[in-house]
Amino acid sequence: MNDNPSDLLEAVPVFRLVCPNTGEVVGVEYHWNNGEAGILWRADPIDNYVRQPLQSSNPTNC
Repeated sequence: MNDNPSDLLEAVPVFRLVCPNTGEVVGVEYHWNNGEAGILWRADPIDNYVRQPLQSSNPTNC
């Protein structure tokens, strides 16, 4: 298998998904380097959640 760096997929977590009733984190939304987005749920998916932005691991103001 010959994987070129441009062929490899990478995802970055961008939002924490939180239940508004309990405050529990129910999932994480990821953005992939191919332009797609996906959600990793901790349990069964729910319809009512709040998206909270995650802090960047690379701060721009040094």
